Amino acid sequence: DADHSQQDRALSPACRGSTVLAEHHEDIPANSASAASTTGEVATQSHPTSPRAALIRSAASDVAEQRQECLDFLSKVPLIASLPEGVRRTLTTKAQHLDLARGEHVYGEESPASQVFVIKDGEFGVHHCTEDTLSAGGGTSGAIVAFASGAALSPRKAFVLTSLLVAPQLFGLAACLQGEKRYAEQVVCRSAYGSVYCLPAKELIGHIPRDVRHKLLAGFHVQAMFHENRLNVLCHLGKRRLG
Repeated sequence: DADHSQQDRALSPACRGSTVLAEHHEDIPANSASAASTTGEVATQSHPTSPRAALIRSAASDVAEQRQECLDFLSKVPLIASLPEGVRRTLTTKAQHLDLARGEHVYGEESPASQVFVIKDGEFGVHHCTEDTLSAGGGTSGAIVAFASGAALSPRKAFVLTSLLVAPQLFGLAACLQGEKRYAEQVVCRSAYGSVYCLPAKELIGHIPRDVRHKLLAGFHVQAMFHENRLNVLCHLGKRRLG
């Protein structure tokens, strides 16, 4: 529960207001005796021409359309398209649709790793953390002055853009597949508008064949080595500039 609450805080306001693609009842009076029933049950208890019955039919139709749209889109993702249709439909019922604006985080470093994301619209940047050596006064120019005067330099976390992602690419899977409890990077919306589908990691990974999981893990290992080497090069170049 603590991890989930931390993740909720890490999500942007737009994410917290996301749409759950599950069956629900909108604007149905709370004091209605049948408000807690399923859509089918409520519909049979309402007169077919009553406003409430029309509202229920409209809400059910909207949910069905959203689910179908999600299913059609997820079927374009190679990894998900390879799964049986029944599994894809199950994932669709548990998916969330998140809308984000430029600069908003899908998740941050150290956020609980429990979800996998598929980009529907927009461009997203993946940022990995490195240590940027700066003086206490801050700024590169301040660091150069401090270095020349012999003052102590203090490390500060800095995030380096390591990759750009667009639809229908998938991200967040590496940490979940490797059994990590938290993400090691942060993902930020870089376009004026972006949206992603959020899927439960355990539900997805549980249906990926073992041989495919092994191939994915090998690929993620190579990517991690590449990003680590790139970050080391950038840090080295930064130190040479200060020298």
